[in-house]
Amino acid sequence: MNGLQRTNFKFSQKYKHVNDQRHHQQRSDVPTRLPSVQECISDQYNYSVIKDAYHTDGLPIKATQCDQLFFSSSYITIQDDHNQQISPKSSSLNQHHKGSNEELFSSRTKTNGKFFSPNYPQFYKASMLCKYYFLAHYNERIVIKLNHVQLWSYKSCHYTSKRDTIHFHEITTSLFDLNYSSFFQLEKIIQNPIVYELKKQLLFLCGDKEQTIISSDNRFMMLTLQTHVDSVGARGFEGVYQFLSKERLSYSQENHDDKDIYKHIDKELFRDPTTKGFMNTESKY
Repeated sequence: MNGLQRTNFKFSQKYKHVNDQRHHQQRSDVPTRLPSVQECISDQYNYSVIKDAYHTDGLPIKATQCDQLFFSSSYITIQDDHNQQISPKSSSLNQHHKGSNEELFSSRTKTNGKFFSPNYPQFYKASMLCKYYFLAHYNERIVIKLNHVQLWSYKSCHYTSKRDTIHFHEITTSLFDLNYSSFFQLEKIIQNPIVYELKKQLLFLCGDKEQTIISSDNRFMMLTLQTHVDSVGARGFEGVYQFLSKERLSYSQENHDDKDIYKHIDKELFRDPTTKGFMNTESKY
């Protein structure tokens, strides 16, 4: 090995050492924040880490394509099939309960959390109908913030029926009885699609929107994501939710703007916005 080769070898080893240190530091950041879309398509994160980071805090409903159930931990008592009571704590994200149905009772009973469109931050699929049910205590209301909404459309989404859409509706459901009972039989509830009645539409979204915030007037709200058969190349959304007491949510929508609602959103839920500068998928006509 001559002098030039030795110099090049030392430089390459030093570069490899510095690069390995930088790579290790980047990997050590994974648990503390959500990886960006750019990072997801690089070699910095493996699939399992990405999947965990973008895991929805809802409870999947069986016999559906992608429906999720979110209910407040406030005053909630859950009952299993053996009439054993399960009392979740609001500070726990994912409580596991012993028994034959441990996975079913790994429920995300919280007063706040995060949720995503299917397969986020990768592209969602065509021909989907996904319903996200948010069920609050009778003395609570729901606040939802969506970030980086990207929905496919054939052309400008307000001028075509070939588009993907998000609808927010208030609903009624018999999951709670008329006496404001907070008593769930969780396993039975998630076996079949939720039975509900549509009420007032609160918001309609299509195309791209950087951020939107919505609050409910009543205790039950449903987000519906519907994708067209030709849908391709869109990521959907990332969202956060909170169940708040009516007293804390003491503002008038007629007299206040969205800035007042921001005060009620836990800033820690999305400390590091993950998705920036989505390309607009709408065709220009």
